[in-house]
Amino acid sequence: PPYLVPKLIAYFQTCKDPEVQTMILESLGWRNYSFMAPTIAKFAHEISQNNRYNANVRDEALKTYNRVK
Repeated sequence: PPYLVPKLIAYFQTCKDPEVQTMILESLGWRNYSFMAPTIAKFAHEISQNNRYNANVRDEALKTYNRVK
């Protein structure tokens, strides 16, 4: 549900497990018709540009961004 998107984003930011981060991004990528899509796109784009995250997480973030933009 859309009301959980901010909670997923918040959890992503505190999570240290790249596998879980990737799964969260993949889940967010399915919300391309959601009214939260602009928020998700902005968040995913920021993650895709942030070298703090490993390459797999950044790649999934870019995929998510491209799906929901």
